[in-house]
Amino acid sequence: VEKALVITKHGHDLAIKGCQVLTADHPVAGQQSVIAAEAVLTFINGIQSGHLLLLLSGGASALLGDVPPSISLEDWQWLN
Repeated sequence: VEKALVITKHGHDLAIKGCQVLTADHPVAGQQSVIAAEAVLTFINGIQSGHLLLLLSGGASALLGDVPPSISLEDWQWLN
């Protein structure tokens, strides 16, 4: 593994050698979920052509709060 990013809910993070681990809010998206979504987008944008991207998901609707600019986090929480 050259680079890895893990997003998990609070209290489930472990140090993983060579891996960036972030915690986010679950089961309702919160500010840490917004930060995690930004980190994932930055990570993906840094992947070079021809490299493999593997995404495993469970709970992503809360862990990754990619909130549209036209809606508040509170409205996003209510919607989800």
